[in-house]
Amino acid sequence: GKIDGAGAFVHASNQNINLGSGSALQVTGVLTIEAWFNASTDISGCRLFSNRSGAAGHEVYYDNGPSIHFGINGNDFSTGISLSTPYHLAATYNGTTNGTIYLNAVPGSPYTGFPTLIAGSTAMIGAAPFSASFTWPGWIDEVRLSKIVRGADWILTEYNNQFGPGNIGSANFITYGSEI
Repeated sequence: GKIDGAGAFVHASNQNINLGSGSALQVTGVLTIEAWFNASTDISGCRLFSNRSGAAGHEVYYDNGPSIHFGINGNDFSTGISLSTPYHLAATYNGTTNGTIYLNAVPGSPYTGFPTLIAGSTAMIGAAPFSASFTWPGWIDEVRLSKIVRGADWILTEYNNQFGPGNIGSANFITYGSEI
């Protein structure tokens, strides 16, 4: 993984991290999903993060191409990636129609076709709650779900702090103001 270990998933093993279906995971408005990932095998439909249930919920998944997809209620868009390459992902949704995928803090073209988000089901890292056959082929690290839209500056700062971490105050660790 990228940050002191990661979840390593083998596609054929049906491995996953089940986060349950608590109310904190049932987002119906704005959101940002963040993670470090590496897809090692070209297997369509494998989920990095999902709480999709039928036509409801949100997810990030891999598809042939290779590409990484961000979906809201089964409506998605994607951007290309390379296999066996670590990436930092941030996928944002503004609560109405707009979404953006950032790879390594670089934003892709905004997507404007999302519907209003409907709460999904059980949230899972590395698989889909609706099918164990969609297990991620590789590693996933530092997954975050935020109920706000993280801005480009936040995403860039987070990427820089995690990509080349150092001690607080070092050239590779970015701080704003004194620590409280």
